[in-house]
Amino acid sequence: MEEERITGNTQWDGLGRPAIFYAMISIWCGIFLSVVDGNICNVALPVIAQELGVPSADSIWVINAFQLVVMMTLLPFSTLGESCTATRRSIFREWRCSRRHRLSAPSPTLC
Repeated sequence: MEEERITGNTQWDGLGRPAIFYAMISIWCGIFLSVVDGNICNVALPVIAQELGVPSADSIWVINAFQLVVMMTLLPFSTLGESCTATRRSIFREWRCSRRHRLSAPSPTLC
């Protein structure tokens, strides 16, 4: 009779199989959107600057400012997202849903 062999780390304390794939996909989507966003600025801004008659040296400052703002807000917003626990998010959802119901209650029609 063959002995069953367990491979890998049996003391793994991370995400399980489906959740880790979802986390990887969301990180890849975020990186993809960030790259596309930066490329859109780099491609569209010279055309816009040419149509407005602005020198290209001045239009580069717009790209630099945009990238600096993105980099400066990345860590604070990720910390904010980490500090908002699931309980706070669920309380906010309940508040938002109840507010929506209270606002729609006095409506004379369904539309």
